[in-house]
Amino acid sequence: MSRNKRDQILGRIVLGLALLGILHFIISLLIWATFGFAMPFWVSRATDVDWGMFLHSIPALALLLLFVMSFVFGLGKKIRRAGAILSAALVVSAVCFSIETGKNLYQVLLPISHTQFEYRFYSWWWYRKTVRHESYNYRDAYINKTGAKIFESEFDYTHGFSEGLALVKLKKMWGFMNELGECVIKPQFDFASSFSEELAVVRIDQKAGYINKTGEYAIKPQFDNAGDFSEGFAPVKIKEKWGYIDKAGAIAIKPRFDFAEGFSEGLAPISVDQKYGFIDTTGTFVIQARFDGAKPFSGGMAPVEFEGKWGYVDKTGRIVIAPEYDVAHRFSDGIALVQKDNAKSGYRHGHITQYLNKHGDPLLEAPLDSALDFAEGFAPVRIGKQWGFIDHTGKVSISPQFDLALAFSEGMASVAVGDKWGYINKTGKLVIHPQFDSASWFSEGLARVGMIKQTNLSGDYSERGPDSAGP
Repeated sequence: MSRNKRDQILGRIVLGLALLGILHFIISLLIWATFGFAMPFWVSRATDVDWGMFLHSIPALALLLLFVMSFVFGLGKKIRRAGAILSAALVVSAVCFSIETGKNLYQVLLPISHTQFEYRFYSWWWYRKTVRHESYNYRDAYINKTGAKIFESEFDYTHGFSEGLALVKLKKMWGFMNELGECVIKPQFDFASSFSEELAVVRIDQKAGYINKTGEYAIKPQFDNAGDFSEGFAPVKIKEKWGYIDKAGAIAIKPRFDFAEGFSEGLAPISVDQKYGFIDTTGTFVIQARFDGAKPFSGGMAPVEFEGKWGYVDKTGRIVIAPEYDVAHRFSDGIALVQKDNAKSGYRHGHITQYLNKHGDPLLEAPLDSALDFAEGFAPVRIGKQWGFIDHTGKVSISPQFDLALAFSEGMASVAVGDKWGYINKTGKLVIHPQFDSASWFSEGLARVGMIKQTNLSGDYSERGPDSAGP
């Protein structure tokens, strides 16, 4: 290829990226002009901030790279000048974003680190392997704890069982099936959630209501949005405000909140004027709205956000664990999973993952690479490149040997060996041989598994493996 031809090609690449950079920089300026240094809503949480860093930095990195390449390959001065100007503009944009988010500049300029790639890879892999998607040529089956197939689904999507029924989707409409795989509530809703306290949220014609297990409306669709029932109440949105209804559909707490979640342990997190607090079932504030974020109570503690950091409060609103974490999960089995950014830590290239007890004391001597919440006395953790399980004392109870693992449910946990999923018991023994392309948790004695349609899905799926499965 001649030098002129090469310069033309590279010049067009630089021009294309330059246009992308200009568009990005203009959008950034408009965001800052509109919101000041307040975070726009789509980058208001940790994961979205990562995407924001991608948005800010990829054009800058690409232009910087091409600017260097222009000297190596001897591109024209005008191209080099344009690349330099745009690169400088985008670096300034990245600096502003660094100030705005409190991230180190190198974390903004170099987001394609091991941590970020690992997070995105596992998110994609998790979704690919554990969530059935319509574009995948899967078919789902439900198995029991011996690995025997109970039935095979013909729906486009199925969910775990809750109160005897499971969500199903067919041709973009939602309904429910029973534990024999029989459709008992015809797919007819634009959206539906699992049953909770005998009622399920459904949406039709842009209004939300509730049905009972016969499929009849217990509360007719009339709300702009609605959440599941818990402790006898459900959050509903009427016009622009959230309140609560009882199971008769009567307004129990007048809609006056900007956002509301379900009750847990007698309290519910709500938002007023962009601040979060907690109310009781009478609608009275027990903890005033003074936090930047809040999650429901669990084990007498609730995660709260203050100035970009998460900590925990008790039911009096007293801060029990100081806000110093970038991620804080709800307490489960008396232990909470937290994560902290620390560029000097050496773990996860700046991310420390740890478990805390209710006093805020770390469970483990050294932070983990990756981890999930405790359930039934055990938590899946990744040590090195493999997943295993630890107990409440932090001791490794099932040695790291799996490529991915999910939490225990009803005494079983789904694990991946290579690209196939199976199930182990609490001793770590494989009781259902890894053979599925996806495997969810057990719920009411059944678990949803998936395999590509070309694969024979008949027989049972015990530890004998698919080749020796019986009729």
